[in-house]
Amino acid sequence: QQLTEHQHLLEQQELLNRNLRESLDQVRQREQELRAEQAHSLDLMRTVDELVAPIIPITDDLVVVPLVGTFNQTRLAVLADDLLKYVGRQQIQVIILDVTGLLTFDTATAQALLMVMESCRLMGTETMLVGVQPEIAQTIIGLGIELRHITTRATLQEAISAATARVRG
Repeated sequence: QQLTEHQHLLEQQELLNRNLRESLDQVRQREQELRAEQAHSLDLMRTVDELVAPIIPITDDLVVVPLVGTFNQTRLAVLADDLLKYVGRQQIQVIILDVTGLLTFDTATAQALLMVMESCRLMGTETMLVGVQPEIAQTIIGLGIELRHITTRATLQEAISAATARVRG
């Protein structure tokens, strides 16, 4: 009878072990699926970040960077890094930052954008700001930011005309 009980206990243990292995396999499979989903999500975020502030060459010396959506510190850092690398590689003379599509423009965004613009200026590239809405103007003025080195234009068309004339002349 003890032998039968032990045999039964061994069978139960074997069943539990098999169930545990199956559960562990399922957990491992789910972990792989989650890692794949996470990698896909990161790829999508990178794509969104690239679309939010694409660098669009107009001529060899002129690029337009339309800013669309909401910018957090991470996106602003990516924008700054991408733009400064591009300026360094391409020797761009004029960058037009179009802020028409910005959904929010807070103090951190204003300061970060102005630091990018000043960095570009130090690298020999003029930066124009277009599409400034009333709330953006109020934020900039409210911060007491000096705009002496920043050229502004009301529309992208005006900025491109002015920039191409400046690059040619």
